[in-house]
Parts: sequence; C-alpha cells; structure tokens
Amino acid sequence: MFVFGTENDPVAWEVADKLESRMRGVEFIKTSNPDNIIGIGAGEDLVIMDAVRGIKEPRFLSINDLKENTAMTTHDIDLGMTLLLLHKTGRINEARIIGIPLDAEVDDELLSSLKSMFGWML
Repeated sequence: MFVFGTENDPVAWEVADKLESRMRGVEFIKTSNPDNIIGIGAGEDLVIMDAVRGIKEPRFLSINDLKENTAMTTHDIDLGMTLLLLHKTGRINEARIIGIPLDAEVDDELLSSLKSMFGWML
C-alpha cells in the first residue's frame, strides 16, 4: 500500500507507522512523490492511503470519486491527476484510496476505524 504524505502533512504516515506493527502482511510504502506509482505494471489495481480534504471520517474513495467530486480530493493535486492519468491510459484498472480526514487526530479511535477498513486486505 502506498501511503502519501509530507513532512508538513504527515497524518497518513503517522497512521501507517502505528498500524504497521498491528497488521502483519500489509506493506506500507511511505512516499511524497506520485511518480513512485507510475512504474507499476499495466492493468494493476492500486491501494493508496492519503489525507483527503472534504471528508469528516475515514472512507474508501475510487477513481470515480476523484472525477465526480472536485471538492473531495486527495490533498496533493499531483497525486489525484497522476491517478486519473494512469487510469485513463490503462496503467491501472482501479485505485482503492483509503481517505483519512486532512485534520484527523491519530488516536485509538481513528486507528480502530481504519483497521476495520483493512479487513478485505488481510
């Protein structure tokens, strides 16, 4: 799973750090650069965790959510545009985006909510 963030916006990275020890078998790849997903194989499905502007609770987002609702986007416009381009060119089939509210506090309640969302991966 690619986990996007920056030093100025580390919420997804903090979540990954805390979940990594609790979730065996899930690899969290922390990055700030959308170019890191460009090299994946054609037709792949992609799993991403990122802070998202415009949501109040953690939720799944899809490529269609990025297309249809510009008010609810991943915080880094480069990532949203990269995902849309990869999808349009057939490099990815789908992206499952685990959205964390941009201003979320990384506490036990948030971690429990997110861990329950990962059930399909385990």
